[in-house]
Amino acid sequence: MPVEPLSLSILSRDEVCKLLRQVAIHATTKTVPHLVSMSDPPDGPPREVENHAGRTLALIFYDTDEGDRDFKAPTRNDVAQIIEFAKDIQPGEHTVCHCNAGISRSSAAALTIIASKLERTPEGAQQALEELMRVKDVIHPNRTMVKYADELLGFEGSLWKAYAAIYGGGDLLWFLK
Repeated sequence: MPVEPLSLSILSRDEVCKLLRQVAIHATTKTVPHLVSMSDPPDGPPREVENHAGRTLALIFYDTDEGDRDFKAPTRNDVAQIIEFAKDIQPGEHTVCHCNAGISRSSAAALTIIASKLERTPEGAQQALEELMRVKDVIHPNRTMVKYADELLGFEGSLWKAYAAIYGGGDLLWFLK
């Protein structure tokens, strides 16, 4: 359990661009020490993200559960990079997670960061989802990313079960294909 709650924002592409432009103008009063950016392959990260002076993790994949030649889905490695990035985030330091709409990939990244700081128990998993819902109410974390976070963080299914109880998990067999 964190000593102090994490400070997180879940934003859309447009919202993060506006925020980062404001940060650049008012550098003395506003900062974004940590930024996780998820963009679609043809777009790549926005220019404002590329110019961000804080720590940035830029990932490129579509908001999809199953990838193919045309649609790159999030991978285990993408989620592992979020977990590694989260290790240097201290309580009280602000972290922004963004994707195109600010609903699915960004909320899954935020959940991964929150869960990485908690005990790997059913109670810790439930707490992670509760903390996530306090950050933003209109979200639906990408299920592939949540499944990978559950596995990589060692929640042994409890993070997935907490997620499924709120968002509906469906049949896990899709993941085993």
